[in-house]
Amino acid sequence: MENRVLSVHQEHEFLLKMEQAGLGSDEAQSVIESPDNKLAGQIVVNIRSDYLSNRLLEPVSSSNVPAIKEFVAKDYFKVGETDGVKIAYLDNDFIQNFLDKTEHNVQAASLKVFRLKKDSFGRQIIIALGRKHKTALAHLWELLKAQPKGEAGVLLTNGYANIFYIRNTDNILWAVRVRWGGDGWYVCAPSVEYPFRSDAGSQVFGR
Repeated sequence: MENRVLSVHQEHEFLLKMEQAGLGSDEAQSVIESPDNKLAGQIVVNIRSDYLSNRLLEPVSSSNVPAIKEFVAKDYFKVGETDGVKIAYLDNDFIQNFLDKTEHNVQAASLKVFRLKKDSFGRQIIIALGRKHKTALAHLWELLKAQPKGEAGVLLTNGYANIFYIRNTDNILWAVRVRWGGDGWYVCAPSVEYPFRSDAGSQVFGR
């Protein structure tokens, strides 16, 4: 017999709560008939988002970043000093995935800043952030420009990571992490799929 995730009691209570929320036979049948279990998957994602956002992320602040017509990554992200921003290190994953990227017509945004409440993996954090987890290299650079040599500001400068979820040149989502190391900003990009755990106390950025 196949192992069940929910107990009989949980199944009963879950259906009762769904019915109390307005689930009727038509809605239930739509979930049953949904291709590739899409509707059921959306319900699970919404539940995880509401639950994990409270469990993992503590709202800290927000920061407005301007619209950028064109941002050529290799013109800015390089070891040394550019626009006053001092970069001490770029890891190979960032170099391979982002230095050839050019972003066009990046819209202005109000980035939301969250403190990570517990050690977490990338997928957990993305679910907690919800649909607005994606940010842009251009916006990250604007924040670095505001703290070019580790001054106080929105970005942490205490050695903990500031984490941004950004798509690379192949449109694949990666975690871009920046931290102040005393001698400059350290930039790396571990894969979202790799079991890399971020420390509690780190900051996460979304829209």
